[in-house]
Amino acid sequence: MKPVILITLVSVLIGWNEAQFSFHPDSSSLASLLPDTPRVNIPHKTFDVPCEACHTMESWKILKPDIDYDHARTGFPLIGAHLQIACSACHAGGKFSATVRECYMCHADPHQAELGVDCERCHNETAWAPSIFTHDDQTFFMTGAHKGLDCASCHKNLITFKMPAIRECGDCHVPLGATTDHTRYKIFGDCLACHNLNAWDNYPHLDEWFSLTGHHRRSCETCHRQAPNYSTYTCRECHDFDHKGEGHDD
Repeated sequence: MKPVILITLVSVLIGWNEAQFSFHPDSSSLASLLPDTPRVNIPHKTFDVPCEACHTMESWKILKPDIDYDHARTGFPLIGAHLQIACSACHAGGKFSATVRECYMCHADPHQAELGVDCERCHNETAWAPSIFTHDDQTFFMTGAHKGLDCASCHKNLITFKMPAIRECGDCHVPLGATTDHTRYKIFGDCLACHNLNAWDNYPHLDEWFSLTGHHRRSCETCHRQAPNYSTYTCRECHDFDHKGEGHDD
């Protein structure tokens, strides 16, 4: 009997068994087919962003230069100078939770906490300088010539900015005022009666003394030849007259 006929007869008599092979191996059998690879420890599990949003296929250590992530979702939008810094500058070790949110946590405080932690009163996120602080909500309003002054002009201590209370012009301007004898003036002490906040030398000639009208509207030195002593003056600089013998010799 030929072999082919014999095999056919045997298969009919005993029947074919159902195949047990599966094309869906379990995890253990699949792992045995893969090469050994180090286990990846994800350092920022709470960061709800796909890995490929920041990392490349070349290496975990290589970050994409243009990470597309809306930082405003964290409650801390990146604006100004913060847009230019790397993620690792604030998120050390790849930790994205419980990170810094206050200026003093990253930036050294040159004021040594003397002014509190509300840095935005004086600074903004574009740059630390120049300061955006305004005196408008303080007890001393910066108007006129005061408005353009640098802080250091009055505040010698740039750490605390504390200084004696200023209530009168003379509290700051005594050296300037001392160059002129003001004691003879009826309004001595009331600086704003003659001066204004724009300039010291822009002061009016009060009508109660001698009203300067017409040709008399000249510079102070025209009549007051011994400045800064303005108590002496002369009319002869402009007026050449001779009243001798008429009782008007001076």
